Amino acid sequence: LICAYAPFVVAVAIDLSGIVAVMFAGVTMRHFAHYNLTRVTRGIFLPTVELLASLCETYIFLILGVSVYGLSWTSLDIKFIV
Repeated sequence: LICAYAPFVVAVAIDLSGIVAVMFAGVTMRHFAHYNLTRVTRGIFLPTVELLASLCETYIFLILGVSVYGLSWTSLDIKFIV
């Protein structure tokens, strides 16, 4: 948890993007952690992480789809669409 939160805090403290910092920290941790797991652990852990990622992505698209109904269509400006 520290390896994910520390880059975010450091990036925000120096006025950089915390999201990009967490993404690069994740790529780096994946590179080192993948080879430190046993084959059995990799066989269980990686599909579980992929399932959680898929569920999170589905949730985000669900929230975005539901939020479309909350838009006020009368206040849209046509020049922003074109």
